[in-house]
Amino acid sequence: MLLGANKSLLALTVVAGTLLTGCNDTSPDPKSTNPTKSVVKPDAPTGPIANDNLDQFSWTWSPNFTGKQFYEIKVQGQPWVTVNGNPHQLVIDAVYTAGDIQVRVKADSTQHRTMSEALISTSAYTASSVVERPKSPTNPIQNDNLNTFDWDLVTDFNDVSEYEYSLTGGVDWTTVANKPLLVGDVNIDAGHVLVRVKANLATGSLAGRALISTQAFTSGAPVVIAALTSPDIVNKNMDSSNEVKTNGFGWDWVTNSNTKDTYDQPEQYEFTNDGGATWQAVTYNPQHVGPKAYDKTDVGVRVKKNAITNQVNPVGETLFATAASANFSVTRVVPMKTWNQAQKLTLTGNWSKADDDGCYIEYDVSG
Repeated sequence: MLLGANKSLLALTVVAGTLLTGCNDTSPDPKSTNPTKSVVKPDAPTGPIANDNLDQFSWTWSPNFTGKQFYEIKVQGQPWVTVNGNPHQLVIDAVYTAGDIQVRVKADSTQHRTMSEALISTSAYTASSVVERPKSPTNPIQNDNLNTFDWDLVTDFNDVSEYEYSLTGGVDWTTVANKPLLVGDVNIDAGHVLVRVKANLATGSLAGRALISTQAFTSGAPVVIAALTSPDIVNKNMDSSNEVKTNGFGWDWVTNSNTKDTYDQPEQYEFTNDGGATWQAVTYNPQHVGPKAYDKTDVGVRVKKNAITNQVNPVGETLFATAASANFSVTRVVPMKTWNQAQKLTLTGNWSKADDDGCYIEYDVSG
């Protein structure tokens, strides 16, 4: 360490000597112990967010000034004071108009820093005792991996179309179509996702108080559902007189690598027998895929989109039958549970008997 320190001192001496060799009257004095420092003016904070329901005001930190200790707030008629957090909790539940609240980076003479320009509130606050409006939704459930935001419904507002959301901190609002809300694989600051009951012009009801996200959404964290494994074509004893043709296709259940949920129900899957051109609902595992001698490259299964209720996921990767040891074969007779759904296969790879109200379908030699 001492050797490194000596090298540093030597380097400084050489540089100083170089400067002094060609100095003139206008050159700065390198021996000065009180150099003049320029005053720094920070950028103003941005992204004002007014939470009228909780009487809070929040913002996006200014560059290089992350922390409540750097900021001060002024409420109309009151002096500047240090903020108590981000969001800042307003002390008095009162009526404030747009512009009544300001936040800025504080000045600090020891750091040669002046105060920034002020960020001014753009939304009004209403005192709870003055204006009656629907309560805010509760229990925010945010999933950055799935890019979803969910909540508990407000009493008497049970239809998702009665709600609206904002991804811009309340600047723009859109009617909710699906719950949970899919925000997309984008960067959204904490506090910028809001959900509330919509205003109702017919009844004169005001928009409700907003539920506000407390965490940021970050892009680049896609939902990952791996391809299924263990492809198995279920046609038994094909080289003997005891053959059983079912054209069943089986696989192992798969897990969502983000949520760790296991897709362990047949209805969470879909299959294709035409190379992915069309997809059909899975009803059993193994699944009867049809009566024809399909090429194994045409038969596949995957997790379907939004497979679990109230969860969002893309379709999974497809497991094709190419690695299975058996082949598909024309199946002349298929027992049916309904007119368009085949019976399930037993654990031993045989057909289950058709129900009393079921039937059998017989196909020609081509399936």
